[in-house]
Amino acid sequence: MFNIGFGELLLIAVLGLLVFGPDRLPEAVRKGTAMLQQLRTMALDARRQVSDAAGLDETGTSETLNDLRDLHPRRIASSVLAPADPAEADTGASPQRSAGIDPDLT
Repeated sequence: MFNIGFGELLLIAVLGLLVFGPDRLPEAVRKGTAMLQQLRTMALDARRQVSDAAGLDETGTSETLNDLRDLHPRRIASSVLAPADPAEADTGASPQRSAGIDPDLT
């Protein structure tokens, strides 16, 4: 989640041990985790309040996100470049080039 390796965790543990001492370190860890849980709860409540105030519902939001995904440039390009004839896509035949170049002359 935070992209912290074993070395960083070990360094944080040693610093915590030096700052708080072996007697107060477990209590400091408990208070820290309780504070993080409280912050997560507050953020979730704030998110719910904002969505309620804005009149957003999850179904409408997911439909809007799906519509936005359809507007991704790669999806648009693939829909434009897709063969018009489904049988042509199944056989793997390439469409005729209209660039005016005769492949037999090359």
